[in-house]
Amino acid sequence: MHEFSIITELFKIMEETAHAHNLVKVESVIIHAGALRQIHKAALLAAWQEITQSTIAENSTLELTVLPARIRCLNCRKESGVEDICFVCGFCSSGEVEVIQGNELILHTIRGENSHGD
Repeated sequence: MHEFSIITELFKIMEETAHAHNLVKVESVIIHAGALRQIHKAALLAAWQEITQSTIAENSTLELTVLPARIRCLNCRKESGVEDICFVCGFCSSGEVEVIQGNELILHTIRGENSHGD
């Protein structure tokens, strides 16, 4: 279950960012993850609930946006989506491609309440 290690690292970043912005309570967090990370949403949410207990993010919501995988062909230079984990150009069928989207893991948004009540 790699979701727990992912949440552990994201939580550290979220906590540092929240403190840097004087947040006393985190209400919601949005992350963007590439499809190639193969994150299981239910496991991710369960890990979030566990790791946020007794923290400024307790009872917060976690939203996951999955970014589709995309490749660029090194032969014809066109970009295409990847349905399965089959890295072949959708235009010329070349196997010489590079992944241009799908491996991301981004802490996109943190919403919360700061020490001034905002």
